[in-house]
Amino acid sequence: MLSHLTQSQIWSYFKNVYGTISNECDGVFYTLHRIPFINKYYAYCPKVNPFSIDFEKLKPRLIREKVIAINFDRPDITLDNDRIGDAVKIFENQGAVPAFKETYPPATVILDITRPEEEILKNFHPKHRYNLNVSRRKPLTITFDINETKIEEFYFLQKLTASRQKYFIRPKKYFETLIKIFAEKDRAILANVYYENEPIASWMFLVHDDTAYYVYGGMNDNFSHLKASTFLVWEAILELKKLGVKKVDFFGASEDLGNESDPYHGFTIFKIRFGGKHLKYMNSYDLVLSPFWYHLFNLAQKIRWKILKIF
Repeated sequence: MLSHLTQSQIWSYFKNVYGTISNECDGVFYTLHRIPFINKYYAYCPKVNPFSIDFEKLKPRLIREKVIAINFDRPDITLDNDRIGDAVKIFENQGAVPAFKETYPPATVILDITRPEEEILKNFHPKHRYNLNVSRRKPLTITFDINETKIEEFYFLQKLTASRQKYFIRPKKYFETLIKIFAEKDRAILANVYYENEPIASWMFLVHDDTAYYVYGGMNDNFSHLKASTFLVWEAILELKKLGVKKVDFFGASEDLGNESDPYHGFTIFKIRFGGKHLKYMNSYDLVLSPFWYHLFNLAQKIRWKILKIF
């Protein structure tokens, strides 16, 4: 089974370069996060394959590293997998509990791009085919260059989107470090769309194994009538096919496609209309190594997020 992007050597290397401690235990990657005021850590292990975890090696190592708990965020097993029951038992047999907090969305959309271009386009939702034709009649241009200017434009659109949708984004240095490391290995695509030389949409794709992951993006909503995002995804698909990529993982989707109150709903519908498959992941688990500090830490986190939401 191929590993997820966040369970790769290059992702771990990026984390360490950026300044976050990323360790490996027999092929399983996790990051360490120091808890303020005490000499202890919280460990984070997203998208791991449950069947690849050697708990007999992992547990003693975490204890040596003064870890109070490790969060297995949305393990890389979807609910349609025949072994989902076995995957759940792996965590339950270790005494893991349902995670206090989940960072990754509960589902994703996977698009097969191995098919001919005509067939991929045929599987687009009619609205997306219409929007693509609209965008093609506009004076839109797209670039796949990676340089300081393109990254600056990408970050500007990220901030614009975050401000509009009211969520936090990483510092600029995070994105600069991430894309440069992947670009050095020819595993990054930065797609920037322009209208009359003004950047209006930008998406970052990172390639791992046979899959391109859409991880971050932004757009200027003042130009939504130009359907630039539909144009961007189609052109990115063509570019990724040249690199031999087989699948596009849109990285985040709502669990219930009918729940319009879900904050992921609108973007999920946009993603799935490219003809991809909607897949739900198993739940997240926490393996608690120090119950006292674990519960105290979660209480502090709960208060912290309440304060952040206020401001």
